[in-house]
Amino acid sequence: MAIKGRREDLDWNVDMEVQLFYAMRGHKPVGVNRHFQMACVHDKFRNSIQKDVSSQQLWDHLDTMYDMAALHESEIVPFPNEESEFTLPDSEYSNLLKKDDKQKGREEDRLSRSRDSLTEEKETPASSGKQVLKDRQKEIREAEAADNTPKRKRATRQNQQEYPQKPNSPAGASTVLKRRRT
Repeated sequence: MAIKGRREDLDWNVDMEVQLFYAMRGHKPVGVNRHFQMACVHDKFRNSIQKDVSSQQLWDHLDTMYDMAALHESEIVPFPNEESEFTLPDSEYSNLLKKDDKQKGREEDRLSRSRDSLTEEKETPASSGKQVLKDRQKEIREAEAADNTPKRKRATRQNQQEYPQKPNSPAGASTVLKRRRT
């Protein structure tokens, strides 16, 4: 009884090994990119022998020919692989970091309010669902009103702070460009 999907063991002969070496020309299946290289070798080898061969069979045969683990370990990594702690310089990014902390605080407040409202909803009967929805909408309106500025104005003010207008550019340059386009 054969297992579906299992390929037969290959009968490796000299011709097949030569075809494997031809397929490996230009591809070194060791190091960081060994699996990508093996995919190329596998495709070339399968096309040259006109048989369905799995990449695992190729790995197994290469393991009998070479010490693949030792070759992989001896391969030089083409990029630095050391981890180091990274922080942004406070002198340049302190304003952005403070804004980010404030936004995180607001998000945490919103999340805690939504969690509280969810626990309240679970405790209330199903018939009062409309009242819960109205209460939730009211809470959202109150939270937005606490900012005292509409979202559009708030976004414009943030953009002006982050991207100040160049002193040499005329103030109405964008309106002139808009008029020319239409």
